[in-house]
Amino acid sequence: MNIPKSAKTSVRPQAQTILLPMSFMLFGMGALLAGMAWLIFEPQALAAFHYAPHTVAVTHLFILGFMLSVVMGATYQLVPVALETKLAHPQLGLHHFWIHATGVIGMVSSFYAWRMGGITAYGTLVFTGMLLFGFNVLATLRTAPRLDAVGGFILSSVLWMFLTMTAGLLIAIHKQFPFLPWEPLAMLQAHAHLGLIGIFVMIILGVSLKLVPMFALSEIQSP
Repeated sequence: MNIPKSAKTSVRPQAQTILLPMSFMLFGMGALLAGMAWLIFEPQALAAFHYAPHTVAVTHLFILGFMLSVVMGATYQLVPVALETKLAHPQLGLHHFWIHATGVIGMVSSFYAWRMGGITAYGTLVFTGMLLFGFNVLATLRTAPRLDAVGGFILSSVLWMFLTMTAGLLIAIHKQFPFLPWEPLAMLQAHAHLGLIGIFVMIILGVSLKLVPMFALSEIQSP
């Protein structure tokens, strides 16, 4: 069957738009299943000291592999809707996915074997992917018709993501070449709180301000 040229051009961007968030979502679901299977066969990882190699590895599988991947996929899909605009660079998002997936798999395996060089190298990949993600989101924010509270929450979450991953990368480098004045456990706690509160809470609150009124068929009561 011959498809009109206009139909082909309209279908292709839609397919790319779906492929980007679905790639992150499917990778996140795979990480979740892998983490659940891991804990079935190694439940003692939950009871071990939180700085133990296998515990740190499975934690990053859940947080980076599952939670962050799903958040990034949802952000690529929902932020353009929340801001009433289009994603600035869909193709850049696909490059980000492959960098992110490679970095997460490499980081988790390096944590498992406690190879600091591998943690630093693959952590740099995840950090690079985060920079691409942040650039894409900020470029999308610039095209929004207005920057309201939703955009402010999203902008804040990108900033906290940068700080979280910078802290994690510095901790990994510090383990090889000590240069930071703070205790490793204190830095680890700061790294965890930056991520959980700064990234996930901020992005959930921001997107909810747009989506809850949409699902409730209502309007936000106090912009």
